Amino acid sequence: MVDGKPRPPVLWSRANKDLPMPSGDWVVETRDGRLRLTNVTRDMMGAYRCQTAPYNGLNIKRRLSQVQLNVEYPPVVDPVFQDVRSPNNQPVILRCVVLKSNPNRIASARWYRNTIPIRTPPVDSQDVPQLRFKLDLTNNGTYECKVSNGVGTSTCTFVVSARPYSAEFYFDTPNPIRILKGNNYSYNLQWTQKEPTAVDRIIGYWINVQQMGQKVLSKQINTREPVKGVLMSYTIMDLRIPLSYEVGLTPITSFAAGDTVTRTIQYSEPYTYPRPSDHVCGFEDVRICGFYQDRSEVFDWTRQNHLSQNPKRSVNTGPDTDRSGTKEGYYMYIETSRPRQKGDKARLLSPLYNVTAARGPSGSSRVPHCISFFYHMKGKHI
Repeated sequence: MVDGKPRPPVLWSRANKDLPMPSGDWVVETRDGRLRLTNVTRDMMGAYRCQTAPYNGLNIKRRLSQVQLNVEYPPVVDPVFQDVRSPNNQPVILRCVVLKSNPNRIASARWYRNTIPIRTPPVDSQDVPQLRFKLDLTNNGTYECKVSNGVGTSTCTFVVSARPYSAEFYFDTPNPIRILKGNNYSYNLQWTQKEPTAVDRIIGYWINVQQMGQKVLSKQINTREPVKGVLMSYTIMDLRIPLSYEVGLTPITSFAAGDTVTRTIQYSEPYTYPRPSDHVCGFEDVRICGFYQDRSEVFDWTRQNHLSQNPKRSVNTGPDTDRSGTKEGYYMYIETSRPRQKGDKARLLSPLYNVTAARGPSGSSRVPHCISFFYHMKGKHI
């Protein structure tokens, strides 16, 4: 409180001169000496300095004082969420670490499995709450540690399972499609296994193939034991040209099925371009050098030149010619004005290139390639 005749204004600032006031100002003036803070958070905690200010030109000697703001808040814990995988019959240790809290003392720490309380010994106020048990088929589930300091409660959540992680599809398989008899094709599906040693040995995969919601294939495929980072393959046979299919892949152990991952495989003409004899390829090639449209995106790129471009396209959109400056030179074009909307995407996918600097072994056809692009953009936001 400030007293005097006349009562002087009071200037408030943070004792730490590098910190502004909660309002964003460096100094806040109050007439009655009271500093009012709203929506108080722990970031506002610390020392505040108040001092009297000159008033109406009177030479009033400055008076200084400090006020300490102490903000109590619930514990800040780590991890907030963790996915825990483990082999069966192995010990699992869950720890809920309190990073900071005010007050510091832990009043209680209670463990739950699938919302049902677990009896555990009382936790000392300075200890890290932890739970230790041996994983089996009966105690997979969601574990929670609710930590309270009397002000509030925070929760660490652990999903504990012996289920294997999902597979991770490999999308850069060179020429995965093979044409079969009877207007059919096959697809070479490739993937790697995420953290295969985190759980019990993976003995195979369950594969599901659907076309427009109709089941085409559902079976277990037996494979060698997965190794982290090593590609695995399975050839899906007798797919109909030109249909696309949704493929689901689920790893399997002796105890459980894992997480399922899905992808869409699409038919495209097998293409081995460019060949070693084809030294240069540009968009003059009607097959656009093996690039193809990503059908999962909203719209497509268009191959055109000055002679074939749409005369009704938006004004000041796209180049008149390709980089050669001739009317016959082709380029790939997208219209980014109406009817396009924010977030719309068009994507070209390339064939798989060898971009190493060296040739392949003697007798192989592998040669290095150099890929370069020229681009053209117009618009006030570019």
